[in-house]
Parts: sequence; structure tokens; C-alpha cells
Amino acid sequence: MLRGDLRLVVRGGALTGTLALESSDGPPAALRAGGTATGGVVEFAVDTPEPMSFTGRLVGATLAGQATSGHGRGWQWSAERLPDDAEFYAALPRFRAVQLMLGRDTTDLRLPGAWVEAANREPGPGGRADALALAAGLAPIPADSVRDFGFLPSLGLARRDEMVAAMVRTLTAIRADLPAAEQQRFDALFRPRGEWLVDLHAAALDGARRRFRSLTWEDTRPALAAAGLLSATVPPSASVLPLALYHLAVLRARDSVAYQAARERLFRGGPPSAQMAEAVVDGYRDAASWQGQAVSFLLSANWVRVDGRLTSPAGLMRTAWGMPDLPVPPIRPRYFGIPEAVPRVGIPGEAAGRVVIAENWTAEEWVRRRGTGALLDVLRRLKLDLGPNATLEAAGPWILASVADEAAGSPAGFLESKDEIIEDPGTPPLFAVATALHEWQHLMMERHRLTLPVDGTLRDAGTGLKVVRSDLFLAEGLAEWMTERLLLPVLERAPIVGFGDAQKLTVLAAENASDPHALGLRMLRALAEATGSADAARSLVLAHADAPARVADAVPGWRGAAVPAVVIPVRGQRRLVPETIFTVEDGVGDVTSVRIRVPADPPDDR
Repeated sequence: MLRGDLRLVVRGGALTGTLALESSDGPPAALRAGGTATGGVVEFAVDTPEPMSFTGRLVGATLAGQATSGHGRGWQWSAERLPDDAEFYAALPRFRAVQLMLGRDTTDLRLPGAWVEAANREPGPGGRADALALAAGLAPIPADSVRDFGFLPSLGLARRDEMVAAMVRTLTAIRADLPAAEQQRFDALFRPRGEWLVDLHAAALDGARRRFRSLTWEDTRPALAAAGLLSATVPPSASVLPLALYHLAVLRARDSVAYQAARERLFRGGPPSAQMAEAVVDGYRDAASWQGQAVSFLLSANWVRVDGRLTSPAGLMRTAWGMPDLPVPPIRPRYFGIPEAVPRVGIPGEAAGRVVIAENWTAEEWVRRRGTGALLDVLRRLKLDLGPNATLEAAGPWILASVADEAAGSPAGFLESKDEIIEDPGTPPLFAVATALHEWQHLMMERHRLTLPVDGTLRDAGTGLKVVRSDLFLAEGLAEWMTERLLLPVLERAPIVGFGDAQKLTVLAAENASDPHALGLRMLRALAEATGSADAARSLVLAHADAPARVADAVPGWRGAAVPAVVIPVRGQRRLVPETIFTVEDGVGDVTSVRIRVPADPPDDR
């Protein structure tokens, strides 16, 4: 029995159309010698996969009759009419996902010594954070207290009264310049019931007050204290109660078993306080999407003045990259427990076409109808059942993995169908504008590299594709440096927008002088100074994003300098995703074969 897709067009007594059988990988065959007769009789012939003639009769919505081959063999056939909008494939769409080689087997990164030497002459992040704090009306965090405060200032949980007042001043000024329609949207987000909602913590408390109208943070103290959830190590000016409840919200999102145990301990402080604490945690959960909407609004609204006209932070981004139609990527919340964010890179169609290849005509048709994004979604759900400890010994060990494993192993995902920014909703929206712009730079950089035919992310390796990641210092450095430059007109009127990320960078540098964000930023500043052109610096990094040495060689003053390279220890691990053949039915992939193509040569570990 064979499935088929018969398409008929009748004009007068003539009958034309196509027939596709599941035994064929090619396009549908055109009908010939087609005609109709009285009584619902039809006849036609096709030449592939072998010459055959068909006769049949239409009864209601069903055709049935006899098919005869040129050799005299005969079969019964029948057909039922499908709805006009039905998506049907005689042969299941079949695809081949090429073998992917990821990671590296080296255990260090080498940064050109002359470049790092020049970078170390650039100022550190502490001074910038202090200047932005003062401009926003905030007291700077003392240098000797940076580690004590940690990320609390970037979460809006240090000196909170002062921080909230500064945010309200900035939001009030932003609202004043907005058109009437945008003011309505602004009010719905930041003053929905007349009270300011400046961040997740305020929104969570506001949500809890729908259940307990007069609830305050202090109402939750007995339950939090009884559960042992109040930190004794934070500075006195930290907001310990919102911090504890925020951590509970993080726990709820990441470890339901541990959260349930902590929730039960809350009731040691009495049911009223425990119920109020639980209401606030519910508020944190519900307010996470609010934070993303607020950040998206601040990115898109026209409140930044440049050369006498108003534009948006997104408009500044479009100008910087020369892309006037560049859409704002969606902001999706994920609790990390720190002011963290990651870019989730959508694979452009031309790059997706190198990773997953249509093996039959119906696969081509499926992609035409559904798009490459839908194909990548299917690929990320495929399970290869390789086992957690499967390895291949070929020119060194390879850990065998699947696209699904890689996608699930990081918040950034893998072979994603669309751009997104994944961020912790605890970052106040005003701070998150800078964070989102930083991650947006990553999206632009990586999408650019995915489309490069040579020296990009995807490189032909004979047995498949090497996935060559950007150098961590160049990637973070370019994102920090581009964001710093892009924010200049924003910070003229709203310096608090840059404070959160600047303070976070100060903490990272205090913990590790070679942090990729802090050192990478100084490297990009030094590169721009050495080349004398911001455009030249950006172009060099985009062209050689995986190879700092090639970037440095383009600078005459650094080329051949007798300065030892700076060696940064990193984790070395190579992973191999085998070539996979799969079919798709009703949007679900089914693996039909898996093939490991042994790499012949060691990978390029740049």
C-alpha cells in the first residue's frame, strides 16, 4: 500500500494536475492524457516512477478505480478529498542534520601581550560607576565595600530608599517627554494604581497587596526569621527582607523540592506572617513578565534626545548597526539569582540551511510552508539516546551529544529559531536597558558571524561543520564597549541607566582582574585608540572574533611586539553531535538513522 497526494484541476472536459507517491523523493509528477466523462468517470496517466494509467469514478467525496502499469500489472486505488487548507505529504519530509563539532581540547586562551599591556593602561570600571552614581544623586559604593555589597546595588537592594527616589526622578523625567499614547502605556506599567512600580520588588509587593491590602515588608519578618532565611552577612543598608523573598522566588523557579522545604519552615513564624511571605513570593513570580514588558517599553519608547530630536535606545542601536528596521528582541525572564542575562541567538535561514539539509522534495515543501525556525524547533527536540557517558576516541576524545543536549545545557540554548534576551527579572527596568543593549550586541555579533561564508561560526570540516565560538574576551569586550558608546546620549539625561551595569562590572573586576567583561572592555578601548577609528576596531573584531592574535596583527604598533602572551586558563572539552537523518510528521521528528563520521584531523582550536 502506498500513500499518495493527487491534485486535480478540471476545466471543461480536460483534466490536469499532479501525483506524488510516498515511494518517490522527487517532486510530484504531472498528469497527462487526463479527461472526464459522464457519470463521474476520470482518467489520467503519469510517467513516474513508471508509466501508469488510472481510471476511476467519483462517488460523493471519494474517487476509486484501477491503476495499470505499462507492464500490465494492476492495482486498486482510492482517494478521499482533503480540506483545502490541509497540509499533507505523501512521503514524509526527510532531513539530514550534518555532524557538528564543538568545543576545544586546549585548556587555555592566549591574549596578545602587547594588546593586554595597552588595555591595562585604560581606566577600570570603578571610577565610571562612581561618576554615574553621583550624577544620578546616589552615594557611590566605597571601594573597600564593593565585595561586601556585591550585586545588591545592581538589584536595587542596597540603600533602597535612595535608589527608589532616584529611579522615580528619572522615570518622571522620561514620562514628561513621551507622546500622549506612550504616556498611557507608561502609566499602565509604572503607575497602574497610582503608586510607582520601579522594579520587580515593588511590583511583587504590589501584587501581594491584592490579597493583603496593607501588607508591608516587615509583616514577613517573623516567618523569614523562623525559617532561617534572613542573611546576616549583608551590609546594614541592604534591604534584607526583599532580598530573602527574592531568593525564595529564585528557589521556587529553580528547585521546587528545596522551595517546598523552605516554605514549610516559614510557618514556624506563625501562619499570618507565613501567608504574607508566600503572597509576596507569588508576587515575584507574577511580576517577572511585568519586568520584561517594562524593559521592552523603555527600549522602544522615544525619550532620548539626540541633536534636538527624540529617539529610543532601540533607535540608537539601529543607527549604530545601520539597520533601520532592526526589531527589538523579546525579553524573557529567567531567575538566575544575580543580575545576569544571556543572548539566545536565532539562526539565520542561510546558516540553518547548512546545518539541516532537505533530503526529499516534501522536506523542501515543508520548510517553505513552515520556515527554518520550525525546522530548528523540531531538531532541538530530537532525542538520540546516546547515553550520558558516550565518547568517541579519534584524534583525542570527543563527548557524544545531541542538539537537544546542547540546547538544554545552557540558558543561551543552541540552534535557536529566534533571537531572545534571557534575563533575571530582578534587574530594575532602568538598569536592564543597558543590560539588554549589551546582550543585543551579542545577538548582532553572532548573527553576523553565522552568515560569514569564510572564518565565521560554521566552518566546513569534511566530516561536517565545526562550530567555532567567538573568543570570550572579544565577545564581551565588544558588547561592553559598543553599549558604553551607544549609551552616551542616554546617560546625559538619565545617568542611573548606566549605574547598574557599571557597578556590576566593578564587582566582577574586584573578584577577578581578568574577568572577560572588564578586561575585554579595556581591550576594545585600547584597540579603538590604536586604530584611531571606532569603526575600524569593530570591523576587526567582527572579522576575527575567534582569533585575538589576528586582530592584534592588524595593528602595526602591536605586530611582532616582544611581549609575552597572557595565558588565561579555560575548560577544554570537545563534543560531537553525529549526523542524523530524521523525518517529520505532525511537527514531530522521528530519527531514522545516526551516523558518526570520524574526524580525520585535529580541530582548529583557535
